[in-house]
Amino acid sequence: VSWGDWTVISLLGDNEWDRDNTYGIGGTPCASATGYTGGSPPTYEDSDDWLISPAMNFDDYENEKIQFFNAQNYTGPDMEFKVSTNYDGGGNPNSATWTSLSFAMSPGSFTWTSSGEIDLSTYNGTVHVAFHFTSTTAASATWEVDDIVISGEEEYVVEPEPTNYPTNFDASAGASSIDL
Repeated sequence: VSWGDWTVISLLGDNEWDRDNTYGIGGTPCASATGYTGGSPPTYEDSDDWLISPAMNFDDYENEKIQFFNAQNYTGPDMEFKVSTNYDGGGNPNSATWTSLSFAMSPGSFTWTSSGEIDLSTYNGTVHVAFHFTSTTAASATWEVDDIVISGEEEYVVEPEPTNYPTNFDASAGASSIDL
């Protein structure tokens, strides 16, 4: 499974974020996480799994935002969407400070739901975003994420006005008129 520059970290349990090649939007691949371990009645495991973006330099942009689609089914803890400005990019995510941001969640039955635009413009410097999945031996939902779009506008720096322009300019000096 290739995650590109995204990082998968499993802190607890045998399951971790996986790529589902069939059930994404329009039959495309998507990220999927579950604590289901099989059986009838079903059995679950304690899970603590992270899908973390590559480092992004938000100093180069403004009006940053993210939008993604999510789907879920079954009963268990909700997936969380988190942001950090001090994650080291590969270690234990619990060593960093993460802020949970709210998003529109799927109502269930694997219904794909847009998160809505989530404003990230208050963050500066190096930023990571993450999808945090947990489950218990008592219950586990299955969560899927697809079509993640992180956007921002290139920051445009306005140069200061020059300081060497004439200060006593007379626009009428030497003026002429043309009669047509």
